[in-house]
Amino acid sequence: MSSPTLNEQEASCSINPTDLINSLNTCVQSGAILPSELANLISRFVSSPTSNPGCSASSLSISTHLPTPPASRTNSNPSTPSQTSIPAISSPPQSPSKRYVFSDTLEDKPTRIDTKVKATNQNICDKLYHYENGTYLEFPQSSENGIGYLIKCDPDNWHSPLRDIVYAHGDPGSIQKKRIRHRLLGNGEVDCTYEYRTCHGIRICPYVDRDQVSAGHNAASRELLRERLSREYDHWKEGDCPSRELFEKTLAFIQSVQRLGCLLEQDVDPVAYAPTQEQAFLQQHHQTLKCGYTPKKPQCPGRIVFGWDWQGLPAIMCEFYSDTCRLHSCQLIDKAYNVSYIEAVLSGNKEEAIRLEKEASLEYNVGPDAECTWVENISSQRKNCPRIHRDPDTGFLYSPLMEKMKCGVKFHVYTPVKELRHQFPYALMIVRGTHYHPIPLPTKTPPRLRDQILDLLGSMSEELSELTPRRFIRHPIPCAHLKKVFPNNPTATFGDLHPSLSNHSHLASFIKTVKSQVFPKGTGWEGALHLYEIQRNEFPIDAQYIRHIECVSNKDLAGSDSSDDLHLIFCQSKEGSSRLQQTQYGQSDISFKRINGIWMEFIAAGKDKLTKAAVVYSRVYVTQQSAAAHFRIFQTIEKIVQGDTGNPIRWRHLYASSNKEQDQDGCLLMWTGDQDGGQAKGLGMHLQAIAQTRSGYDLYELHRKLSDLDPYEHLHRIFRLCTVHFFRNVKKCVTPSRVKKAMYSLACIEHEDWDGALELIRRDGGRTGIDWLENKVQSQFALESICWQRSKIPLYIWKAGDSHDNLVEASHANVNLEGKAMSLVGGVESGRRFDFNRMGLLQTFESAGVRRLYKTNHLSEAATKAIKRKHKRNHENFNEPDRLITKHNEDFDKAEKRMNTARTRGINLRNSISKLIDELANIESKYERELNPSEKEKLRERLRKKSQKIDEEKDKMNKQASAFKTSGEELQKLSEQAGKLRPGSGKYVPKTLFTDS
Repeated sequence: MSSPTLNEQEASCSINPTDLINSLNTCVQSGAILPSELANLISRFVSSPTSNPGCSASSLSISTHLPTPPASRTNSNPSTPSQTSIPAISSPPQSPSKRYVFSDTLEDKPTRIDTKVKATNQNICDKLYHYENGTYLEFPQSSENGIGYLIKCDPDNWHSPLRDIVYAHGDPGSIQKKRIRHRLLGNGEVDCTYEYRTCHGIRICPYVDRDQVSAGHNAASRELLRERLSREYDHWKEGDCPSRELFEKTLAFIQSVQRLGCLLEQDVDPVAYAPTQEQAFLQQHHQTLKCGYTPKKPQCPGRIVFGWDWQGLPAIMCEFYSDTCRLHSCQLIDKAYNVSYIEAVLSGNKEEAIRLEKEASLEYNVGPDAECTWVENISSQRKNCPRIHRDPDTGFLYSPLMEKMKCGVKFHVYTPVKELRHQFPYALMIVRGTHYHPIPLPTKTPPRLRDQILDLLGSMSEELSELTPRRFIRHPIPCAHLKKVFPNNPTATFGDLHPSLSNHSHLASFIKTVKSQVFPKGTGWEGALHLYEIQRNEFPIDAQYIRHIECVSNKDLAGSDSSDDLHLIFCQSKEGSSRLQQTQYGQSDISFKRINGIWMEFIAAGKDKLTKAAVVYSRVYVTQQSAAAHFRIFQTIEKIVQGDTGNPIRWRHLYASSNKEQDQDGCLLMWTGDQDGGQAKGLGMHLQAIAQTRSGYDLYELHRKLSDLDPYEHLHRIFRLCTVHFFRNVKKCVTPSRVKKAMYSLACIEHEDWDGALELIRRDGGRTGIDWLENKVQSQFALESICWQRSKIPLYIWKAGDSHDNLVEASHANVNLEGKAMSLVGGVESGRRFDFNRMGLLQTFESAGVRRLYKTNHLSEAATKAIKRKHKRNHENFNEPDRLITKHNEDFDKAEKRMNTARTRGINLRNSISKLIDELANIESKYERELNPSEKEKLRERLRKKSQKIDEEKDKMNKQASAFKTSGEELQKLSEQAGKLRPGSGKYVPKTLFTDS
């Protein structure tokens, strides 16, 4: 008997809505539990306010706060279809009217369940579930007559209920418009879109027992799925032991070997080579699994066979491997495998292999002969069973293709046409039939939750280029949302939101989707070009960061030692150009850690005069480190500066009228860098190109025009070598200490004996010293850049400027904290955020006086820090020699103690032996005088024992003598080593045989 319709029920209801509300409010305040029938009645009043003129939806405030019986809160009703409460994750701000909120309590429960309902003119359902507040149906119930679901949906964010279910579905099906009478939407007919889909079932291994997995089901749930997986796991655990793991590992090894074959890349002559029957079978099978993919490089067709190497060890090798052709695959077999089974399979001994497989199946429930239970969702990309089976026809081992278990369950969905969805925001789904296959796994993320994950990813656009599943799940934004969704679970994971999100590959697909939208051209060179076009066309000049991109053909690079084209990306703000044009001391360096692949990061930086903080003026991402590449870098930076400020960079020796200090205003006085020949020479080439446009004369050699100077002569006038790099390289040299002192002495203002120091390095430094010196001389700028006396930089500039490039090194270290080994676009974007943030801090200080740190960065603070650091370094330098001296003295004391102990024991043994000899002599005297045979025999036994005792004591004394000699030799050796120890703080003195220890 069908239930009365909604209108009939409401018509028969004579309860005054106001009285009903007052009574219910009293029940709620007292904590009373409402019967489910009464709750359904209230829901009907809420959903159809037009049927009750005296009661509006807004007046029924109690309907959304009805208490739920405890059982309904914790245990799902068996008659209710399985649903999963999807926690709501907040999204970017949207209009309240555009967002449909789903509760995680009552709203996921059906508001009413009717039986034998005529849902449409053609359909009579066994049951009809009403969801007035929306829901997510994961495993909808079905029956032969049909189970119906009437779900209220968000008109502005509409989606079909089919998108929520776990069952894979598709053709055969259709979509068409129909005019149906929807009893629960109104008395008239509503224009609806009707579609139906067929369940696609599931994939199973052909060796799975179909009788066990084809039991039909009309209702499914997470609990039933958990029970099935638990049974499969219990079946797998049968026979679990180390021998089983050994056989599994061996079987996996054989599978890999057969799949890969011989890995030698070579052309194959199809006439000269004909594959065996087994090879042809496996090749055809692997080709099917690869969907027709053919490798670009040909591979050796040889079979992998079992054999023995020259030492008699088991090995697998290509059949073409020999002493004259060792490039073919050959690998010794680890003894951790079952060698007997490998030999049987690869040697073609099927009888023995099958015997071992049956034995493993019976004893350990493993192997090709064991029962298989592998099933996969129809949407899975896997085509074959991952376990190895033996083909019954050919007897070959292979991974069989999985078979589909078809299903005849139909999903019928009725949805109002788009223009009527605000008036009738309901979708009707009717499910007919029985599923004759296992319950599928919940590997598909529900659409609502998928949209929310995509929203989260969209809010992480700045980190998106470098985002991976691991970085996503530990990012503060997703972690904050997990805490919001699960406030009482401090260890919540994305698997708690939905099981499919535990799959990192699945999360990676979401990340890839958003990446493709945000970076349609990728995150490499093409992506950087796309980003450059966007900034150039849409950003104001003050917000532009990528200022120039170019690719230079190798043919146009004079002096380049690379055969590849040169790619350059110049990142520089207008504020950076202004500060670079005004700076007096500049530094540059190149880093290899920031960008993944062949890209390097060049930085031009300096010190802000007011805050004394490092400022990055320009970043250039480049693919070469040659002089030609650096020449283009400095040349383009100069053009950008002149375009932004209207003025060029005033290099001191090119623009100053004299070397007097008062004539240096507005000039760049000195540039510091390391001994990278390409960087320094590139700067010199750039200065030489500028000099060609200047008509003045050199400030040092007054008779020479600026245009006559070569690149290295320009470097002598403005470039200074970093002493930190210089000293570090000297420290690495393996030379005598006097030679190192001579090397260190070259970094100075004036040298007492320059030529003598060079001669000492060349004469006493050995091959290392000669090579080191030749490297400095051949660079044509290093020695002039390390000693003021050899350079042409004024002394007041040399003393005022930094002797190191720590500023630019610190800039590299700071930006590396944003990430290393990044993609090109990710590196550019992180550099943009970092540089604009630093420029903003400087502008804030200049306009409001607020510093980045509480420290003032006054020169006194820097000097104090430098003195402390130098003292600590000196202390550490003394600590190491002191530690070595202390260890030496401990070893000396131990050796001396061993020697004294051996001496004492030797003396004691010698005295003991003398005493034993005297006792032996007395016994011999008694023995000669004794006439009684029995007493004489006793004396003879005493003589024998005494003699044996003396021999034992002599052996002990010889050992002590040997120990005494060894200890003495060790002391002698330690005494010789003491002279080679570097003196420390003076607190400890190395002990020797010639000192009082």
